[in-house]
Amino acid sequence: MRILQFIWCVLNNRAGYVTGGLLVGAVTFYFMWRDKPAPRNVMFVLCVFALLLAFYKAWDDQYRENQVGRDAGSLFLAALNGDVAINAATHKSDVQLTLVLKNLQPRLVKYRMDTFDLELESTKPSAGFSNDSGGLLYAGQSWELRSPPILGMDMQKACMEGRLTYAMTYNVVGS
Repeated sequence: MRILQFIWCVLNNRAGYVTGGLLVGAVTFYFMWRDKPAPRNVMFVLCVFALLLAFYKAWDDQYRENQVGRDAGSLFLAALNGDVAINAATHKSDVQLTLVLKNLQPRLVKYRMDTFDLELESTKPSAGFSNDSGGLLYAGQSWELRSPPILGMDMQKACMEGRLTYAMTYNVVGS
C-alpha cells in the first residue's frame, strides 16, 4: 500500500514538473524561437530530470511530514522514583512519587502539565503536584515532577498497588 502511495506522489509531482515548469517552458520557447522541433534526446533528458526531481520531492514531503512525529516524540518519561518517609512508632509512612522527564531533542521544548492524578492503595494526596506546572526544557535537560506526599500509608504490605495518570502538552519551540 505504501509503494502505491509513493508512486502516486512521484507521478503527481512529475506531472507538474514536466507540464508546467520553468525549465520546460524555457526549452520549448527556445526551440519554438528557432522554429525547429525539440530533439528527442533533449526531451528525454528533460523527462529524466523531472523524474529525479519528483523522486526528491516525494521524499522531501514524507520527511517534512515525519518531522512532526519526531517533534512529538521529544519528551519522554526517563524515570519514576518513589520516596518513603517511615514513622517507626506507627509503622505508617508518607509516600511521594517523582517523575523524571527528559528532552530528547537538540532544541528547546516548551511544556505544560495539564493533569496529574495519583492514587496508592485507594488513597490520594490532599493536593496537586508540588512544583511548577510548565516551563522550558533545553536540549538533553531533565525535569522532575514531584507529587505531594500521601500521608499515613500502611507499609505492612509486601506490594502496593496504585494508579498514576498525567497529561502534558509540549512542543518544540519554533515548530
